[in-house]
Amino acid sequence: MQSAPHDLSAQDRRRGIWAVLLLSFPAGASYALVTPLMTVAMEARGHDALAIGALAAVFPLAIMTVGPFVPLLVGRFGTARTLLLSVLASAAAVSVLPQFDGIVAWFLLRYVVGAAIAIVWIASETWLNVVAPPERRGLLLGAYASVLASGIAAGPAVIALFGTEGRGAYLAGAGILLLVALPLLWAWRAVPVLPGQSPASVLRVAGVAPLTMLVGLCAGFAETAIFGLLPVWALRQGMGPPSDLLLLSAFAVGNVALQVPFGRLLDRIEGRGVAAAVGVLAALFALLLAASVGTWLVWPAIVLLGGATYAFYTVGLTLLGRRFPATQMAGANTAFVIAYTAGGVAGPTAAGWAMETAGPHGLLWTVALASAALGGGAMVARLQRR
Repeated sequence: MQSAPHDLSAQDRRRGIWAVLLLSFPAGASYALVTPLMTVAMEARGHDALAIGALAAVFPLAIMTVGPFVPLLVGRFGTARTLLLSVLASAAAVSVLPQFDGIVAWFLLRYVVGAAIAIVWIASETWLNVVAPPERRGLLLGAYASVLASGIAAGPAVIALFGTEGRGAYLAGAGILLLVALPLLWAWRAVPVLPGQSPASVLRVAGVAPLTMLVGLCAGFAETAIFGLLPVWALRQGMGPPSDLLLLSAFAVGNVALQVPFGRLLDRIEGRGVAAAVGVLAALFALLLAASVGTWLVWPAIVLLGGATYAFYTVGLTLLGRRFPATQMAGANTAFVIAYTAGGVAGPTAAGWAMETAGPHGLLWTVALASAALGGGAMVARLQRR
């Protein structure tokens, strides 16, 4: 039987923190495995780019349509039970994918996987934010972001190990998803019970905390644009294989390595100030990367850019924890994830248009502009707060 957040003992809180950190790695790995695996499989089956792109869009669609109901689900069925059922549903959907050839079945199963991962994503982050001690919230959320990023970086390696032919990679993906359940079962009694909230309450959060929603929007915008288009940028700059893909690895290194330092900073400095600083730094690092083409500075610049843009997410989660009580955290986290997803849809679209219009550096100029807008918005919010 789970307890309300304020009834959890110190030991239960520690166990809950460890459980979320442990489950975040396989959760990130499974997300990063399923999407490219299905994309490559559809390409091998002869589907056109329109169908492949539409399948990729199913994941954000699932988040935006199911996300507003997550607070209602955790309130009605319990946080732990909702998490476990989502893990089982996603693992089952991934494991049966090879048995279907029709594109309609793949779209439906992709939606199931996306919806289930979205529930795990939102519920586990809410759990961590609720049990994290206020004086260490930034540090713990930074650690969470680093572990999640490590899982995302490891996911594609499973595809390389098993290949895309046969059932191996799909069964491995299902197995990784089931690993999410192990920390959950270990900490079952430490999972807090969260009150249910209606979908309408999720939408009201945007008006209550506009800066936090802006941080989430910019996080999704910058990360997705860079992950999607950085190899294209590198190739158009004359950086042939394997440098184009190694740049993504360097970007991921920044994601993993710099979140804990940013988190520690958040525990010492007012959140709006950190948001402003991170926005300015990300803009400067994007411009530095554009100016470093053809020199060794490209590599430290992309690492720093990865750390700064991913820090948007760490900052946003920390601001959520400070702004909302435990009774409203599920709805607030859902709104933040939806804002992040919306940015993930807009980012590659805007950056791709900028690259076609202004040349390869359009990607970095777009990221710099979005980051600077966040920095300016955070500075205005900080001045208004004072």
